[in-house]
Amino acid sequence: MKIINTILTDIKKGENIDGYLALSLGLICSFIAIFDVTFKYVLTAISTVLTLLALGILIDRKNTQKLSKLLENIAFKKYDGFSHRNKDFFNTYISESVNNAKKEICLLVRSGGTLKFISQEIEEAVSRGCEVRIILCARNQATIDGMAFRGYMTTNPNEIINDIEASIRNLKNLKEKINEPQKSFLKVREIKYLPPISLSISDPDLVDGKLFALLVSFRSHSRSGPSILLNQKNSPDLFNYFKNEFNNYWDAADEITELK
Repeated sequence: MKIINTILTDIKKGENIDGYLALSLGLICSFIAIFDVTFKYVLTAISTVLTLLALGILIDRKNTQKLSKLLENIAFKKYDGFSHRNKDFFNTYISESVNNAKKEICLLVRSGGTLKFISQEIEEAVSRGCEVRIILCARNQATIDGMAFRGYMTTNPNEIINDIEASIRNLKNLKEKINEPQKSFLKVREIKYLPPISLSISDPDLVDGKLFALLVSFRSHSRSGPSILLNQKNSPDLFNYFKNEFNNYWDAADEITELK
């Protein structure tokens, strides 16, 4: 009786349907063999059960797909939304984003210190036809003074300029390694403004695009800060807000003379 109750419960839930139908098919075949039922009825019985078996498999498959999608969302939401994360997480996330990008990567990195950790990933992304857009802070006096006043990493204007110029040299060396047809996929600009965030956006125009934004603290010695990790599918409005912010920065930025 317990076995029957279990079977009925599973059927009501739509679980293990294919297994029960296969069992039914076996029992019907056994019944036919024992009682010598005519071939006509044999075909009818088998075709009916096979139809139901196929239906059961489709139902189970549909349920499995729903569960997989649910688990995928749960896995992403472990990191989704606002949280307190450090610079190392940002660097690691950028590296993964560049590696996994299909069409485009957008990076807003101010002095560009992060770029030296992912030069290989950028080269590989460009080589496979992925467009990489990078925005650095410009070396004009007002922007450098703003960075020094904020005290991000250093308050020495000359050190900040040296950091930016080192990033530009690294990008120039990187660009020289890339084959001529792909060189145009690496685009770098500088903006005469100090953005309050660091941004990494992978595939901004695709439905599976992902984004990470890290807020820059004011005169803080901590490498951690408030951040947001977004998935285009889960948070399209907020994702598009940050995507538009990056594009606005890009439109306001200038080409870098050394990288033309």
